[in-house]
Amino acid sequence: MILANNITCRRSSRLIFRNINFKVDYGIATIISGKNGSGKTSLINTINGLIKPTEGSLDIDDLSLDSIPDKDIAKLIATVPQNPTNMLGFSCLDVVLMGRNPYIPIGGWPNGSDIDIAYQSMKSTGVDQFAKRTLDTLSGGEIQRVFIAKGLAQGTGILLLDEPIANLDISYQIQIMDILLSLVHEQNFTIITSLHDINLASLYCDNLIVIDKGAIVKTGPPPGIIEKDFIQSIFGNRLDVIRNPEDNRSIIIPKSIN
Repeated sequence: MILANNITCRRSSRLIFRNINFKVDYGIATIISGKNGSGKTSLINTINGLIKPTEGSLDIDDLSLDSIPDKDIAKLIATVPQNPTNMLGFSCLDVVLMGRNPYIPIGGWPNGSDIDIAYQSMKSTGVDQFAKRTLDTLSGGEIQRVFIAKGLAQGTGILLLDEPIANLDISYQIQIMDILLSLVHEQNFTIITSLHDINLASLYCDNLIVIDKGAIVKTGPPPGIIEKDFIQSIFGNRLDVIRNPEDNRSIIIPKSIN
């Protein structure tokens, strides 16, 4: 279980977020949603240890993250960053093998087991056929699947993703979200991801965390969150909430400009 207790984070004198409390159980999909600048990426980077809380604590299995060395954190949590394009000259296999770095001694090389894990991870995300190709020959959606495979190769069981479907068309968005959901249901992964699209979030998550102005304003199963008054209070009055007649799921739509 991941447990945040009254976390506050500051950079210099700027308050990033305050008094954050949440619990994430293993084997479920949790999505963090909110407006641009609300603190979603900062919260992801606090969970993975890149940002250290100035107050409060974040625990994993009753261990404070502050007490765990960075290399050991990498054996507990894997992170897929937003728009990962700084490795375009590397082959897909080389990128995925980077996920094995926490287990390889300094100056060492991947062994046969590392390579097997990398190929299995690529197979899980459907990119094993791209193993020898460089990232710059792939589409945006294919690159994202390679980096998800890198996260799987890290062997953590907890996968954090920062806006994994940003700048992708709707077909790739659904493809990526389907992969993440299959990891939860078929491999018992714990997925925590930030998403702008709260409609997709409600379709693919067990637990929805809505953050606004650096604070968690609501958390729980999507049906109890996607309600008209609440959504308008966060995202503005130009939105409405309707029911999908096929599955009775709440859907957020823009109001007509007429």
